[in-house]
Amino acid sequence: YPSETVEAASREALEKRTCNYKYFSIILRQIASKEASSEGEKVVSNRNLRGAKTYAGGGLNA
Repeated sequence: YPSETVEAASREALEKRTCNYKYFSIILRQIASKEASSEGEKVVSNRNLRGAKTYAGGGLNA
């Protein structure tokens, strides 16, 4: 885990007064998963991608 993530987990563990490995590892995993999900998905931009208008009437060959 990155040092920033470990530091954040350490702060939270101290605030909650849960200073044992079991709970620290749970907090660490929760923070790491939040950070991973907050990165989000990248929006693909390509001229070959079709927009909503293409599918509004039933598709290209409808």
